[in-house]
Amino acid sequence: MKKIFLLSLLFNIFSIAQSNFDFEFDYAQFGYDSASNYVEFYYSFNQASLKAEVANSGNNLEALLKIFVQNTLTGDTVVYNQWMVKHQVDTSLNDNQLLIGTLGFVIPSGIYDCRIIGSDIHNPEMNRTITEQIKINPFINGTLNISDIQLASKMVQGSENTSSIFYKNTYEVIPNPNVVFGQSQPALFFMLKSITFNLQQ
Repeated sequence: MKKIFLLSLLFNIFSIAQSNFDFEFDYAQFGYDSASNYVEFYYSFNQASLKAEVANSGNNLEALLKIFVQNTLTGDTVVYNQWMVKHQVDTSLNDNQLLIGTLGFVIPSGIYDCRIIGSDIHNPEMNRTITEQIKINPFINGTLNISDIQLASKMVQGSENTSSIFYKNTYEVIPNPNVVFGQSQPALFFMLKSITFNLQQ
């Protein structure tokens, strides 16, 4: 997760005020093998920040997500891609619903510079770039370890929605990329995984 994930509400309000485009990002690492971790990237677009496009099928919101991850030592690029996030909305409703998603990558041990860019496809001037440095120390290393903590806005135990991108081990875990909890989001949920090892090895 972000190096500092418990931020005061005042700080977050100040940060959001500096950017008219409400796009947020967070991440968490989980064990994969002895040389790599599985890194999940969580992102959110506030639909109030996106310009609706009128189409025959309705009003669509379309955002562009770009992720660039580069090894600081070797210069190797391990992630360099972009995705379109599309959602149909009822523009008569004036709310701040979030379009939330997740992407996962297997990343080898090392230190990486990450650049995550979110923008409005129909209004490219509305965008935000977030930079983060991520250190990958494989959790599977012959000792007992605990993964990163994934903060969530909602968790559904025993979920039958196995096709959901948020489904994990019978749970549906909805991330909260802006890591803000307060009156509008009073409950804090979290998930972590313990990484065990075989004593006979």
